[in-house]
Amino acid sequence: MQQITICQWVEGQYEDKVFTGATCIESVVIVDLALTVERVFNSANRPELPGE
Repeated sequence: MQQITICQWVEGQYEDKVFTGATCIESVVIVDLALTVERVFNSANRPELPGE
């Protein structure tokens, strides 16, 4: 299963958030992040096209 886990340090321990599929990845560091898990994995599986 393709998933991305974001870990955040909260009160002395890490809290994990797991994102899968078409879910938008949420980040407290990059607040305007508009990226889905599918897009991350799909971009890794195709060559970059000219002009992108």
